[in-house]
Parts: sequence; structure tokens; C-alpha cells
Amino acid sequence: MEGLEDPLYERLWIYYNLFQPVMHLTGKEIVGGRLHRKWDRAQTPYQRLLASGIISPEQKRRLAELHAQTNPRQLRQDIYQAVEQLWSHPLNKVNQRKEAALAR
Repeated sequence: MEGLEDPLYERLWIYYNLFQPVMHLTGKEIVGGRLHRKWDRAQTPYQRLLASGIISPEQKRRLAELHAQTNPRQLRQDIYQAVEQLWSHPLNKVNQRKEAALAR
């Protein structure tokens, strides 16, 4: 099962950093005894990185290329398939316990 996680983690990294928007907490204030949180606009980590201006043009080009070449819907489907494959792997301890329980 050792090698099965690496491609899954790589796909998850791409999905979450390039396509999954996140809202960051920008502030909190108490009004009338209640806590009100203020959030910024939802952006992907990729968008935040581009806006920061801290990466080189070469890194920016490589990330833009990866973003343009990746289909988020297909990537998500690949992630679900990889997780399903991981769960059904013969060395999966949860899967072994489930099969043992059903055999009783």
C-alpha cells in the first residue's frame, strides 16, 4: 500500500491548491455581546500566491501551465477513484476486519 498514497496526495495537492477556494478570517469584533467574524473574498491558494508577487516569473509560468492543463472535474473523479482503490486494497486493515466480520 506504500506507493498508492503518493499519486493520491499529488492529485489532492493540485486540486486543493489550484481549484478549491478558501475564505480567510480577516477580523473579529464583539457587537452587542455577540462575536462577528469578517472574512475576505474566497480565493484559491494559487490565486493568493499570484497576487502576492513573491514567486518568480518561471514559477508563475509553470503553475499557470499546470492550471491550464488540468481539468478540475476529471481531477476530482480521479481522486475519488484513487480513494476507492485505496479502500479496496488487500492490505487495508479496515477492509480485512470487515471481511473477517462478514465471514463469521
